[in-house]
Amino acid sequence: MGKEHHTCVLIILLIALEPVFADSWIIREERYLAATSENGNFAVYVTPPKEEVESFLEVIEIKGQNESILWKSSFKYHYLPFQVYITNDGCNVVIINQFGNGGFADYMIAFYNANGLIKSYSMEEILHLPKNTEDSELLGFEPRLTYSHWWYKYSIKFFDASHGKLYFCLWIKVFDRWAAWDATNGQEIKVDDKMTSRWNIKARLLSIERIKDSLHKGSPYELEAELVFLSRLTIPEDRKLIEPLLSNNLFNRMAPSSRKNILHYTQSSSGRAFAEQLLAKWDSKPAKIYGPFGNYRQGYYHLGVIDGVVTLPQVPKIGDGTLWVLLVPEKVARNQWQREPPIHRLVASFDKYLLGQNSFKASRNFLFCIEGITPGNYWLKAVWDKAKPRRKGRAIIYRPHIICQPKDGDYESIKSPVFTFEAGKFVRNVTIDCTHKVGNRPN
Repeated sequence: MGKEHHTCVLIILLIALEPVFADSWIIREERYLAATSENGNFAVYVTPPKEEVESFLEVIEIKGQNESILWKSSFKYHYLPFQVYITNDGCNVVIINQFGNGGFADYMIAFYNANGLIKSYSMEEILHLPKNTEDSELLGFEPRLTYSHWWYKYSIKFFDASHGKLYFCLWIKVFDRWAAWDATNGQEIKVDDKMTSRWNIKARLLSIERIKDSLHKGSPYELEAELVFLSRLTIPEDRKLIEPLLSNNLFNRMAPSSRKNILHYTQSSSGRAFAEQLLAKWDSKPAKIYGPFGNYRQGYYHLGVIDGVVTLPQVPKIGDGTLWVLLVPEKVARNQWQREPPIHRLVASFDKYLLGQNSFKASRNFLFCIEGITPGNYWLKAVWDKAKPRRKGRAIIYRPHIICQPKDGDYESIKSPVFTFEAGKFVRNVTIDCTHKVGNRPN
């Protein structure tokens, strides 16, 4: 990728389309809107196959309140396409990713016009790999779901009109390079340095626009291609678009595992970890380091990590409630922590999924790790929500507004020092004694 930094004002013709996704988990039976052109003058409708009837697409011209069919064509899909793009003149349609066949079919990108299919490309052809490349080898190049490759998602795509030609341009993240086709005939174009520089500028502007619009909405991985693209250009002013992810408040839990026969649980934020990865690459630092549990894990240079052991009064059984480990800001009084759910928290439900493993021995001790901690001062609070009625642990993990309220028969920790987290600091081997019984209710 060229790294030319342009400071001049450019007038750019960029047709940036927002495709409609055909979700693989939704079975569509009726005609549906698949895409609209960037200028809003044309739309593509897809009709799913029924029994012996082929699937087909229709291009509709829109003039005010009136619509008319411009052209119609069957298309070579047994299932619905994932993404559809249409040019601003309504003459050409690009369909991406055939569902089925594990993403290894012959129609990963297909070009259509009023005469039908013009040209299609398999995954091997897109990636310039030998035709008979084994599926297992293809998996090494791209992230993959059970049903298809993710290359189409983790890429940047647009139409570009230049020198009298219309190109369909695709930046492939895994190879960090551009591929392009003539949108009118589907022929692949050899990308030169001038094209790369031009499309880098366009993709940067498009990425900035999309990130500004939706950086704080939903999962950051919806913008992975745009964020990765900016991080690889390393233009200084773009760094500020990545750094807000360090404050992303969407946290998830990792599947429990065991170390030295002791169960351990980790809480982390995909958004924060992703920002750390991008900035580490930007700063030429290793994205992975030797982790808190003796494994190779995410490195943190801007945020903190804490790990340690929670001790319970007895060995929990399956169905014995939920364990909460909370990292509470120092400014919150010790008797006021329930009023505002802390951002950094770990919730482990003692269900079959957690305790039904054979890889560890039942114990009163549980290892824990909280990653991606915003620098500052905190104290720890642990609660074993043991007595009935209990909150369902699985149901509250992704509901940060819910907080446990200790009641008679539960157990909690009483004392905790204040821990100071600085950028890149690991607080190691902390112990929490969660054995103080709440009230006088018997076990």
